[in-house]
Amino acid sequence: MSFNTSQSAYEDLRSIVAERSDPLIAWVGAGLSVAAGMPTWAQLRDLLVTELRKLAQAISDPETQLTLRRCADAAAVDPNLWNAFGLLKEKLGSESYKSAIRRAFRGAETCSIPPIYERLWKLGISGLLNLNIDRIATRAFTTVFGGKLLHEFSGERAGQFTHLLKGQVPWQAHLHGQLEDVSSWVFTASDLQRLFSQHGYDNLLSTCFSARTVVFVGITADDIAAGGHLRRLTQLGIDCGNHFWITHLGRDKRAWAEESGIRLIEYNARDGNHSELNELFDDLQQYKPVETAARPVRPKVPIESAEVPAPDELEQRSATDIRQILNAKASAILADTNEESINEFEQFASKYSEAIYRAWYVSLDPPKNNVLGYTLHEKCADGAFGTVYRATDSEERMYALKILHERVRSNREMLHSFRRGVQSMRILTEANLDGVVKYYNASEIPAMVAMDFIEGIDLAEAVRKGVLRDWDVLLKWAVRLAEIIRTSHRLPQRVLHRDIRPSNIMLEGCWGPDPKWEQVKLWVLDFDLSYHLDSLDVSISQPSATNGFLAPEQVDRSSGVSTRNAAVDSFGIGMTLYFMRSAIEPRFGQHRYSDWNETLQECARKHPCAAWESLPNRFGRLIHSATRDKQEQRLDVARIEDELVRLRDAATAPERVASAELLAEEIAARAFPNRYSWNSDRLQAQCDMASIKLVVEANEDLQQVICTFQWLKTGGEHHQNVKKWLPRAKDRALAALRVAGWEVRGTINTGQISGEGRIGVSKLRGNVEKSAAAVAEVFQALQFE
Repeated sequence: MSFNTSQSAYEDLRSIVAERSDPLIAWVGAGLSVAAGMPTWAQLRDLLVTELRKLAQAISDPETQLTLRRCADAAAVDPNLWNAFGLLKEKLGSESYKSAIRRAFRGAETCSIPPIYERLWKLGISGLLNLNIDRIATRAFTTVFGGKLLHEFSGERAGQFTHLLKGQVPWQAHLHGQLEDVSSWVFTASDLQRLFSQHGYDNLLSTCFSARTVVFVGITADDIAAGGHLRRLTQLGIDCGNHFWITHLGRDKRAWAEESGIRLIEYNARDGNHSELNELFDDLQQYKPVETAARPVRPKVPIESAEVPAPDELEQRSATDIRQILNAKASAILADTNEESINEFEQFASKYSEAIYRAWYVSLDPPKNNVLGYTLHEKCADGAFGTVYRATDSEERMYALKILHERVRSNREMLHSFRRGVQSMRILTEANLDGVVKYYNASEIPAMVAMDFIEGIDLAEAVRKGVLRDWDVLLKWAVRLAEIIRTSHRLPQRVLHRDIRPSNIMLEGCWGPDPKWEQVKLWVLDFDLSYHLDSLDVSISQPSATNGFLAPEQVDRSSGVSTRNAAVDSFGIGMTLYFMRSAIEPRFGQHRYSDWNETLQECARKHPCAAWESLPNRFGRLIHSATRDKQEQRLDVARIEDELVRLRDAATAPERVASAELLAEEIAARAFPNRYSWNSDRLQAQCDMASIKLVVEANEDLQQVICTFQWLKTGGEHHQNVKKWLPRAKDRALAALRVAGWEVRGTINTGQISGEGRIGVSKLRGNVEKSAAAVAEVFQALQFE
């Protein structure tokens, strides 16, 4: 048995996983827990039917007995499981119904965990939509990640937790409830209606499908009949076209997938053998994307004649004539996309090599300033890899004409990079992606691209002018940059940039020391165009070239790490964020320096944010996470964008922050400026000094912030003085929290104080300063006098 990896849907999913172009969310059903002995929906229904028949047998009244038997028979054959469960609950009675379901799942805490759950978490999914009420997926997460945090919530409470999708901590939504919480169960039609009535539930699902790639696994025909979740999504107008359903063969499943607009990935499960599913996940984890060679660029020029003079005769013509004649022939050769035409073009380019060399000559002086119908007027920028000119066409429309240096054609790596760049810009232009400069024409003779001309300055100049000083302005454009890159990654063709740097980012209309930001627009240039193998060599010979923006695997190609990966763009964004805040161009390899994190934190301290005091620290940590040396450890672009959005919103509307994580760190930042450490895995800030330990922790599941404090006798204090001081210190600490609205408790043991305060997010919103002052007062109260 061998899984068929050639399915087009699977190839696309594998590319998304390998290239990390979009975070994954898994939607799992009963099929995943069957291997652990848990019942499917139909089997659970049958168990309840058996319970009802037993109840009927135990009743002496013939009429009641007959009624219960008939109800049991009706439930056993009802194709609508929602109705069947509703009838069984009514006739069994609430307690018997709950007891029977609990018995059915009593082995969930001790059973062997099906490997598929662990494989899903190892795949790096950001979240899990779970239709099962068992906690096997939670146990699998703990097995894979040890003590790391996992946010969990029920479907009914989804509205309170949608913000978690923007966080970096994995989450699990128990759509049908959790076994230990009967009130969260969703089995009957009335339960489902109650769930669907929650606006937050629809918001959670629509956010998942619009911002992530969803993979369905373990969804069976029973789940489909019982749930109807996907029909609900299509009724809401949510497009599910970029999502996948992994299933074994079956006509009913294919029909449902087609109706729901989900791409089907099929594997064989003969005689209940699901080993092909394991093969599938092994392949997903091991696959490395391969860089494909782009075909030669076909120029848009009139094909006036396919006849070309002999090489020695053509070489006597002007550069303008040579360009026109050679490109007309190139366009004719490349009219068809096949290997034969590509080979013919390569032979043609070799035959006219010297004439092509002459075709590279351009001048700003008429009449030598005409390049394939574009008239060059002025040089706008001259870089390590090419020159940008302002140009017009015959109708006086303005363009930016980028002509790469002649060495491109003799360097296969550079040539293929140029071709990929042109291909990428064509895709982006056809997709009409907002924020990406529109592409019009390209040629290989010479290697050039015609694009929209942007009236403005590049990001490097904007930073040096100091117009991005304010955090709200900086974050506005940081979010926009990440948004554009993220959108390009989510296109079906998954377009990567791979050369993100300030000089490739333009701010149209950004004039003067105080720009009118509502009239400014950010544009991203040169997708996949400038990156190539000899970038480091150019940087060494031309120190102005900023290779600190290149990911290490782009330079060290011997690492075995593919550059066909969105994490390359994560690195470029991270270093661009560093430049935006520091105005210092990063040095190549600077992220490997032992003081890199301290450099980022020092940069943060130099740029405080009055509206949200923890923002600079979070911004520095974001850069650090985006620029990790190992590709697989970098934050993906979606999470970079999400964090930037959270920071922007905190800076512009602090009173609306609803994340316990953000609120917890903000309290710590205000209570202990520059004196706390933040644990991203546990979502807690800690401040230790001498005998005092104080922790401010976020509990997103409970929507609370928790402050715990402890004072321990070190041995240097006078015993009698400590004995008198302890109760006063405890009472003062608890009183400070209580007055600010915290629920408190505390104890005194021999030579120590311990206490805790809890406050809900709803109380904290708009009241952070008061709560932070209370935490600072706790710290003061624990200073031994």
